[in-house]
Amino acid sequence: MATLQYVLPTFWECALLILALLSTSSAAHADTYTLSLHDQVYNQGHTLKLKKMLKKRFPNLNIRNSVINKVTLIGKSKNGQGKAKLNIGEHASNAETLMGRDYNFDNPAAYTFDGIEFNNQQELQHGKWQIRTNGTVKLRKVIVDLDTVERWAWQEYDTFYSRKYGKSDDVLHIDQTVKDIKLTGFHNTAHINKAIVTFNNGKTLNLKSLAGKLMNGESKKATFRNARLIKNIKLYYQPKHKGKNAGFTLDLFTQEEMSH
Repeated sequence: MATLQYVLPTFWECALLILALLSTSSAAHADTYTLSLHDQVYNQGHTLKLKKMLKKRFPNLNIRNSVINKVTLIGKSKNGQGKAKLNIGEHASNAETLMGRDYNFDNPAAYTFDGIEFNNQQELQHGKWQIRTNGTVKLRKVIVDLDTVERWAWQEYDTFYSRKYGKSDDVLHIDQTVKDIKLTGFHNTAHINKAIVTFNNGKTLNLKSLAGKLMNGESKKATFRNARLIKNIKLYYQPKHKGKNAGFTLDLFTQEEMSH
């Protein structure tokens, strides 16, 4: 829900200064980005495409791993009749009034500008990010507060075939942060004798939940209480029935690579 804030000039200028100071010391997962609009005047309806503007102004910003926390629009309208609303995906906020006085419309002083703050209470991130205005408005800047979100996905890491006779072992070099490890049988029946994971700190762990018979179409999973940085995984396996090689895949639930 959007909230409208119209304050005394000196207080609003102080508030903007405090906001700027706070943004420099915000936590690593939250950042503030300012888009200058250079007091551009828009008549009738206009759409600010925030994703496109952010990508152009901040080319290294990872939009895909970001979610809007709040958006602050600084501007004014003729006779206080301008409106603005924030659209995120298919969700639209209520249209809020952008205050202003006709005799101050061409005055560049900060105290003549109003501020509207839109909060993303639904925590939506997919789809378009847009501010839509109506009426004659003059816009100075948009301040976008973004939170970084972690994206996790299953990654099919490798495929294994056992020998028809005897035991096999393989070492997989992972070097990734992992939440879950999953083995899935797809050909005959394998027997997982042991699965040993080595963490980045050198410590090892026997993943007992992955051991045992693994039938075609069956899955076994090992889940870490907290995501762990894994250096490698060593698997010891063999066919359940001699003379019949068995196949299975290993999947990792890992953070998706961040693309800028």
